[in-house]
Amino acid sequence: MIVDEYITVRGRQFFGVNIHDSGDKTSVKTGFVRTFGTCTALDMVESLKQHLSVFGITMERDLVGSTMDGDT
Repeated sequence: MIVDEYITVRGRQFFGVNIHDSGDKTSVKTGFVRTFGTCTALDMVESLKQHLSVFGITMERDLVGSTMDGDT
């Protein structure tokens, strides 16, 4: 999973979430997660868990790792 922050010209903050499958050599863009105000690491994890559950993906069972560029 790759998570990348995006801030609009109006100052709205989103995280783009992409899932990569190394076995199938595929990637899926799952969309954006909107955040409001300050987003702690724990808040982000909870938001991502809810977002991924729409696709039937759990962090504990389906993900091997995740990365962010740390630019926030």
